[in-house]
Amino acid sequence: FSVWPLQTHLHPFLAVAQALRRRGHEVCFYTGASARELIEREGMGCRPFHALDESAVNEAVQGVIRRNVNPRQWQRFLLGSVPQQLTDLNAIWAEWPPDAVLCDMAMWGPILVLHETKRVPVAILSHVAACLLPGPEYPFPGMGWLFKNLRPRILGRVSAGILQAADRKSVV
Repeated sequence: FSVWPLQTHLHPFLAVAQALRRRGHEVCFYTGASARELIEREGMGCRPFHALDESAVNEAVQGVIRRNVNPRQWQRFLLGSVPQQLTDLNAIWAEWPPDAVLCDMAMWGPILVLHETKRVPVAILSHVAACLLPGPEYPFPGMGWLFKNLRPRILGRVSAGILQAADRKSVV
Protein backbone atom coordinates (compact mmCIF):
# COMPACT_ATOMS: atom_id res chain seq x y z
CA PHE A 1 0.00 0.00 0.00
CA SER A 2 1.44 3.37 -0.94
CA VAL A 3 -0.37 6.16 0.87
CA TRP A 4 0.25 9.65 2.21
CA PRO A 5 0.59 9.70 6.02
CA LEU A 6 -2.64 11.61 6.64
CA GLN A 7 -5.41 10.22 8.83
CA THR A 8 -8.06 10.82 6.16
CA HIS A 9 -5.97 8.87 3.65
CA LEU A 10 -4.69 6.13 5.97
CA HIS A 11 -7.89 4.86 7.54
CA PRO A 12 -9.58 3.65 4.32
CA PHE A 13 -6.34 1.87 3.41
CA LEU A 14 -6.13 0.25 6.85
CA ALA A 15 -9.66 -1.09 6.46
CA VAL A 16 -8.82 -2.67 3.10
CA ALA A 17 -5.50 -3.96 4.46
CA GLN A 18 -7.25 -5.66 7.38
CA ALA A 19 -9.68 -7.36 4.99
CA LEU A 20 -6.80 -8.59 2.84
CA ARG A 21 -4.93 -9.91 5.87
CA ARG A 22 -8.04 -11.85 6.96
CA ARG A 23 -7.91 -13.48 3.52
CA GLY A 24 -4.29 -14.54 4.07
CA HIS A 25 -2.38 -11.78 2.25
CA GLU A 26 0.78 -10.16 3.55
CA VAL A 27 0.44 -6.37 3.70
CA CYS A 28 3.05 -3.65 3.91
CA PHE A 29 2.64 0.13 3.79
CA TYR A 30 4.87 2.70 2.14
CA THR A 31 4.09 5.96 3.93
CA GLY A 32 5.54 8.55 6.27
CA ALA A 33 7.23 7.64 9.54
CA SER A 34 4.49 9.51 11.43
CA ALA A 35 2.06 6.69 10.51
CA ARG A 36 4.38 3.84 11.45
CA GLU A 37 3.11 3.32 15.00
CA LEU A 38 -0.53 3.17 13.89
CA ILE A 39 0.22 0.70 11.09
CA GLU A 40 2.43 -1.55 13.20
CA ARG A 41 -0.14 -1.51 16.02
CA GLU A 42 -2.54 -3.03 13.46
CA GLY A 43 0.02 -5.79 12.88
CA MET A 44 1.18 -4.69 9.44
CA GLY A 45 4.57 -3.78 8.04
CA CYS A 46 5.58 -0.20 7.39
CA ARG A 47 8.36 1.06 5.16
CA PRO A 48 8.59 4.80 5.85
CA PHE A 49 9.72 7.46 3.42
CA HIS A 50 13.49 7.87 3.17
CA ALA A 51 14.20 9.86 0.01
CA LEU A 52 10.81 11.57 0.24
CA ASP A 53 10.66 14.45 2.70
CA GLU A 54 7.61 14.01 4.93
CA SER A 55 7.83 17.62 6.11
CA ALA A 56 7.14 18.79 2.52
CA VAL A 57 3.98 16.66 2.56
CA ASN A 58 2.90 18.26 5.81
CA GLU A 59 3.63 21.74 4.45
CA ALA A 60 1.45 21.16 1.37
CA VAL A 61 -1.39 19.78 3.48
CA GLN A 62 -1.20 22.71 5.89
CA GLY A 63 -1.67 25.03 2.91
CA VAL A 64 -4.96 23.28 2.15
CA ILE A 65 -6.06 23.42 5.79
CA ARG A 66 -5.29 27.15 5.94
CA ARG A 67 -7.00 27.57 2.56
CA ASN A 68 -3.78 29.10 1.30
CA VAL A 69 -3.02 26.85 -1.66
CA ASN A 70 0.04 27.62 -3.73
CA PRO A 71 -0.14 25.88 -7.14
CA ARG A 72 3.66 25.51 -7.29
CA GLN A 73 3.66 23.89 -3.87
CA TRP A 74 1.02 21.40 -5.07
CA GLN A 75 3.02 20.70 -8.19
CA ARG A 76 6.09 19.96 -6.03
CA PHE A 77 3.95 17.80 -3.73
CA LEU A 78 2.14 15.75 -6.38
CA LEU A 79 4.53 15.62 -9.32
CA GLY A 80 7.84 16.85 -7.92
CA SER A 81 7.92 14.09 -5.31
CA VAL A 82 7.62 11.29 -7.90
CA PRO A 83 11.42 10.72 -8.23
CA GLN A 84 11.79 10.41 -4.45
CA GLN A 85 8.80 8.07 -4.26
CA LEU A 86 10.38 5.86 -6.91
CA THR A 87 13.76 5.88 -5.17
CA ASP A 88 12.06 4.66 -1.99
CA LEU A 89 9.82 2.15 -3.77
CA ASN A 90 12.70 0.65 -5.76
CA ALA A 91 14.64 0.10 -2.53
CA ILE A 92 11.60 -1.58 -0.95
CA TRP A 93 11.11 -3.65 -4.11
CA ALA A 94 14.64 -4.99 -3.88
CA GLU A 95 13.84 -6.54 -0.47
CA TRP A 96 10.12 -7.23 -0.75
CA PRO A 97 8.61 -7.36 -4.25
CA PRO A 98 4.82 -7.20 -3.96
CA ASP A 99 2.29 -9.00 -6.14
CA ALA A 100 0.22 -5.81 -6.44
CA VAL A 101 0.26 -2.20 -5.26
CA LEU A 102 -2.76 -0.41 -3.85
CA CYS A 103 -2.10 3.28 -4.23
CA ASP A 104 -3.41 6.53 -2.81
CA MET A 105 -4.95 8.45 -5.71
CA ALA A 106 -2.78 11.44 -4.78
CA MET A 107 0.51 9.50 -4.76
CA TRP A 108 1.50 9.58 -8.38
CA GLY A 109 4.81 7.68 -8.44
CA PRO A 110 3.26 4.21 -8.38
CA ILE A 111 0.41 5.27 -10.67
CA LEU A 112 2.62 6.85 -13.33
CA VAL A 113 5.61 4.51 -13.30
CA LEU A 114 5.40 1.23 -11.37
CA HIS A 115 2.95 -0.58 -13.58
CA GLU A 116 5.15 0.05 -16.62
CA THR A 117 8.56 -0.53 -15.01
CA LYS A 118 7.74 -3.41 -12.66
CA ARG A 119 4.89 -5.02 -14.60
CA VAL A 120 2.78 -5.23 -11.46
CA PRO A 121 -0.90 -4.42 -11.06
CA VAL A 122 -1.40 -0.96 -9.54
CA ALA A 123 -4.87 -0.27 -8.18
CA ILE A 124 -6.01 3.15 -7.02
CA LEU A 125 -8.02 3.59 -3.84
CA SER A 126 -9.81 6.87 -3.28
CA HIS A 127 -9.83 8.24 0.24
CA VAL A 128 -12.62 10.63 -0.79
CA ALA A 129 -16.01 9.55 0.53
CA ALA A 130 -17.95 11.35 -2.18
CA CYS A 131 -18.71 11.07 -5.84
CA LEU A 132 -15.82 12.58 -7.80
CA LEU A 133 -17.98 13.35 -10.84
CA PRO A 134 -19.15 16.97 -10.96
CA GLY A 135 -22.62 18.08 -11.92
CA PRO A 136 -24.67 21.25 -12.29
CA GLU A 137 -25.18 21.56 -8.54
CA TYR A 138 -21.76 20.44 -7.32
CA PRO A 139 -18.24 21.34 -8.49
CA PHE A 140 -15.24 19.10 -8.70
CA PRO A 141 -14.31 18.11 -5.14
CA GLY A 142 -11.96 20.64 -3.62
CA MET A 143 -12.73 23.38 -6.15
CA GLY A 144 -14.58 25.41 -3.54
CA TRP A 145 -11.42 26.27 -1.63
CA LEU A 146 -9.62 27.19 -4.84
CA PHE A 147 -12.28 29.68 -5.87
CA LYS A 148 -13.40 31.14 -2.57
CA ASN A 149 -15.52 33.88 -4.08
CA LEU A 150 -17.59 31.72 -6.42
CA ARG A 151 -20.70 30.00 -5.18
CA PRO A 152 -20.78 26.18 -5.42
CA ARG A 153 -23.69 26.29 -7.85
CA ILE A 154 -21.68 28.47 -10.25
CA LEU A 155 -18.65 26.21 -9.86
CA GLY A 156 -20.81 23.19 -10.63
CA ARG A 157 -21.97 24.80 -13.85
CA VAL A 158 -18.40 25.70 -14.78
CA SER A 159 -17.09 22.18 -14.10
CA ALA A 160 -20.05 20.61 -15.94
CA GLY A 161 -19.35 22.94 -18.88
CA ILE A 162 -15.73 21.83 -18.95
CA LEU A 163 -16.82 18.20 -19.11
CA GLN A 164 -19.38 18.91 -21.85
CA ALA A 165 -16.76 20.75 -23.91
CA ALA A 166 -14.31 17.89 -23.45
CA ASP A 167 -16.98 15.39 -24.45
CA ARG A 168 -17.77 17.32 -27.65
CA LYS A 169 -14.09 17.17 -28.57
CA SER A 170 -13.82 13.47 -27.63
CA VAL A 171 -11.26 14.34 -24.98
CA VAL A 172 -11.31 12.40 -21.79
